[in-house]
Amino acid sequence: MWTSCYYPLRDLPKDGKVIVCDLSQKVPKEILATADELLVYAWVVSGQSYPIDASWHYKIFVEVGKKKLEAAFYLLAHTYPHQTLAYSINSDNVWLPMPFDRKTLKVERKGTGLGIGDPISDNFRGEVTIVGYRQFSQVG
Repeated sequence: MWTSCYYPLRDLPKDGKVIVCDLSQKVPKEILATADELLVYAWVVSGQSYPIDASWHYKIFVEVGKKKLEAAFYLLAHTYPHQTLAYSINSDNVWLPMPFDRKTLKVERKGTGLGIGDPISDNFRGEVTIVGYRQFSQVG
């Protein structure tokens, strides 16, 4: 059994830095203390770029276990040069295990080498949100 919820964490990064989402700032303590998995929803919308098209992978991940292994999923974002009406939309919902520290989810943007263009800021949006959680002791 799982429980739905809605806790927006933050926008996707527009640069290559790893961003840290502190779950304890957005998700109630009771959920962080008892949940075994989080249902993470991530979306990205991208459009025009300059001077040429470009692609990025977004890696959404948590560290699990003492050895800090990663559980992750990826989104692809793609832009189109000089086409104001061309948009790329991508989203996914993925169950991730609770992070080892029970509070840190990370997001990283990585270029794919397919282009050198940068997205025009008004045509680029994305977000990571917690939309559910579950406890294995309640799985029926």
